Amino acid sequence: MQTLNDAVDGSMPIVMAAQATAAEDAGFTVSDLALLEAAYRSGVAERGWGPAQFAANDFSRYLAVWERPPVDREPPMLAIIRFDDTGTYALLTQGRIVASGRSLQAILPALLVADSPERRAA
Repeated sequence: MQTLNDAVDGSMPIVMAAQATAAEDAGFTVSDLALLEAAYRSGVAERGWGPAQFAANDFSRYLAVWERPPVDREPPMLAIIRFDDTGTYALLTQGRIVASGRSLQAILPALLVADSPERRAA
């Protein structure tokens, strides 16, 4: 699966690589992918985010982000989810929904609070 790590290290722009798959399934749109790439680059640069991976299950598509490379099924520190049937977006941190909305733009501001060092320490 395509990772955002490829976009950050410059080896492959995530938007270009994911345009075909975004059109094929009910996952993130091309516009969503551009926003996710920008948010991920900012998270890496400003908040020390580690690896990220796009994934899917029977009812959603999501971007999972870890602080460091995951070891044996370690849950991500945060996930940005788009539910297939409703098109609703959600932001999960430490397994809890901290924001939801009808658009990706509606939940992205919550990343600033959800991923703050103070919140992670709690």
